[in-house]
Amino acid sequence: MKLIEAITMEDRFGPTRRNAPQLKHKIPFGLKDGALLHVLEVLNGKACGCVCPACSESLIAVNNVRKRIPHFRHSSGAECASGYETAIHMAAKDVLLRRLTLGLPEYSELLQLATSDNRHLQKNVYLPSKVITADRAYPEVSQAQGSFKPDVIFEVGDHQLFIEIRVTHAVDDEKKTKIRNHGVSVIEIDLSQLEPEMLQDRAAFDDVVCFDLLNRHWVFSQKIEQKRSKMMSQLREELEAYEEHLAEAIRLKVEEDKRAANRLKAEAAIRSNPQLSKTKPQAAGQG
Repeated sequence: MKLIEAITMEDRFGPTRRNAPQLKHKIPFGLKDGALLHVLEVLNGKACGCVCPACSESLIAVNNVRKRIPHFRHSSGAECASGYETAIHMAAKDVLLRRLTLGLPEYSELLQLATSDNRHLQKNVYLPSKVITADRAYPEVSQAQGSFKPDVIFEVGDHQLFIEIRVTHAVDDEKKTKIRNHGVSVIEIDLSQLEPEMLQDRAAFDDVVCFDLLNRHWVFSQKIEQKRSKMMSQLREELEAYEEHLAEAIRLKVEEDKRAANRLKAEAAIRSNPQLSKTKPQAAGQG
């Protein structure tokens, strides 16, 4: 029995807009009195009254432009290494906590088992896309004795969904292992390749965070794992039945080939000694 490497749509998830212009240091959101505001929601210039979400330096709003994307810049003229990343990360969490709505991507994975005669038994693990609405949402609550902290937690009925937001770094293998061991489903939203129009106003950004199914994938899903486990069990049962049927077919073929060989041997013997065909079996009881 050989498990063929699964072909999964998850391999296609992640950054899909690799030609998008890099908007590093073009900060679209600023903090004012503790509230995160889009650059179009404030006055132009220094009158915006905003500070950088990362370094807290005062910002200048550049929103009275036609050929450029509205953005903030630091009043000192310096570039903040993490200003853009922090602003996007904070804004995405704010969207989820405010909207309580999230589009979940579809998932498709082809499971295959190879038979001894090099055929493949297949089943497809499939989860359709859908939009969920949370009853409650919480930001950055430590899980598993503090071993990891999801960016946002959605509660839908009795179920939880952890949401990770990627701006630069994806969920690494160590964190994936902790998540899997914890047993709660996790979605990663990838905002590392945002196009300019996605940041032109708050509504456009909200839609990208909530509903763009091309920028997210399942890090772990209880439902997917349950379906995969069930289908693998079914595949193994089908493989066992197939191999038993194949073995029986081979046994019958061997026996038929043996009988055919014996017939050919007998016919050859008769041809070499025609008298054998005239020999009659002795009647029972005669001696």
